[in-house]
Amino acid sequence: MNYKDQHITLTRKDITAGYYDAMELVSPLWWSVSIYDGKARYDADLEPFTPAQRAALAVLWLDAEVNNGGFYQFFSNSTGIVWEDALNGFRLFGLNRLALILEDVLAQWGSDVPFERSARNAHLDAHEELGFDANDSAYYDCDEDIDGAIVQYAAAHPEEFVFDGQVRMPETMLRG
Repeated sequence: MNYKDQHITLTRKDITAGYYDAMELVSPLWWSVSIYDGKARYDADLEPFTPAQRAALAVLWLDAEVNNGGFYQFFSNSTGIVWEDALNGFRLFGLNRLALILEDVLAQWGSDVPFERSARNAHLDAHEELGFDANDSAYYDCDEDIDGAIVQYAAAHPEEFVFDGQVRMPETMLRG
């Protein structure tokens, strides 16, 4: 895949007006933050960004994975590294029912969820009784609007999402 630098600007005025959707609000992070290279790299990549941006990215990652294959898929894939930030994000954005669902999943885990993928997978393999089906169903049935909550939060706190800089993106994703 070929990459090129793309200038991204998210202005206070446009954020306040609700011009951007949730994915656009995290676009500077989407291509800048690695979830594949361990917790130290993940944290280092997130340093230039605000806690709200970090939370939004994590919530969107969790949502994409759970909607694609449930909590088991979320934890077994590299995306599981964002679990703590996603929980913080659900709380920050007022997604309280989704926070409770994730808290229940974490309680079933039975110990601290590791940030390293191999350790999460070893735990999942050793605890085949972990069944997240009820949590998956509760998540799918929850009517809280993740994108709307992120956009609403950003409109009320635009300074936490303002961005003006270069991001390395796949050429296929570049805006014209």
